[in-house]
This record gives sequence, structure tokens and C-alpha cells, in this order.
Amino acid sequence: MTETETPPPATREWPALAQSYHAHHFNCPVCIAAGTGYGQRCQAGALLWTAYQESVA
Repeated sequence: MTETETPPPATREWPALAQSYHAHHFNCPVCIAAGTGYGQRCQAGALLWTAYQESVA
């Protein structure tokens, strides 16, 4: 990709999705535990995580 090309939508969206996920994650004990391998993310965290992961895939 050159400097004049527009990045694909997924590339443009990930920073906002990452910010949303992190804002939730660091205030949710369930998602914090899941992030360290203990259990699953809460429903809201799982939705945010999936959207973020799909944006960087």
C-alpha cells in the first residue's frame, strides 16, 4: 500500500474497537480474569472482543 492509498475498512476501524474493548476490559473483573486464562469474558466483553478481533483479521 502506498501513502496515497486508503487503508481497508478493517484497518481504519480497529483503533476505535480496541479502545472500546480496553475501556470495558480494564473495568470488568470477569474480562480481566478471562484475559489471564481464567474463564470466559462477560457477554458485553465477548461482543467487544469479537468485533475487535474481526477488525484486525
